[in-house]
Amino acid sequence: MFKLGVFTDEISSDFKRALDVVEEFGLKIVELRGLPKWELKAIKSMLEDKGLTVAGIASGLFKCAIDNDYQKQIETLEVAIERAHFFGTNVVRCFAFKREEKTIDNVWDRIADKFDQVIQIAEREKVILALENENTCYVGTGKECSLLLSRINSPNLKSLWDPGNAWVAGEKPYPDGYKEIKDRLVHVHIKDVSGLTPDGKDGIWEPVGKGKIDWKGQIKALVDDGYNGIISLETHYVPEGGTQEQGSRESFDGLKGLLSSIGIQHLT
Repeated sequence: MFKLGVFTDEISSDFKRALDVVEEFGLKIVELRGLPKWELKAIKSMLEDKGLTVAGIASGLFKCAIDNDYQKQIETLEVAIERAHFFGTNVVRCFAFKREEKTIDNVWDRIADKFDQVIQIAEREKVILALENENTCYVGTGKECSLLLSRINSPNLKSLWDPGNAWVAGEKPYPDGYKEIKDRLVHVHIKDVSGLTPDGKDGIWEPVGKGKIDWKGQIKALVDDGYNGIISLETHYVPEGGTQEQGSRESFDGLKGLLSSIGIQHLT
């Protein structure tokens, strides 16, 4: 059975407040993003005090133009790996470069080549690079993720499945996108979406269960397929005039309702 976690910075930029809410939710797992280096020891102490573990390090590796300074990206990876080891996780998020062309056909070889060195580093450091499908990147859907994973074919590169991002990228997440990546799945993000922003570049985010993603079907499939990793609540939704915490609470309540509807009562 999978376990449930949550992004702390989706609840609040005040880390202590975010952890208080996580504790109130009854969760034991968090996902970390954008932490200042000089606070790492204090953050680890706060996590240990509440008995929390870290699901993964949400790095921004390769969430940039494909011609970005490569050495800076290697440095990004090295920092993320250092933090993964420090917090006791072996999962580090990555992307597949900002999309500058409509298809990946013209840049496919270049994308794969850019992964050569980072895969070697991941293998040496014994971490899994979790490739998130991101609608603004060349790998935005489950299908595109599957194609790149098959091309690179390393056990140290797996799928971080984000159905919300896949929907914004124009794919039907479940069952279409999910069937493409389910055999190489290492991590899942959960959020919900009802439409696109006027420029079509982002989603209109909603509380979990109130958007267009078939989360009930998706979660049931994860259970049926024996997924035993982590699902992280990455809310994105903020109610009009409200706060991130309010949005996270609404989404968490929606998620609990979905889980209950398929007979899952225990979240951790």
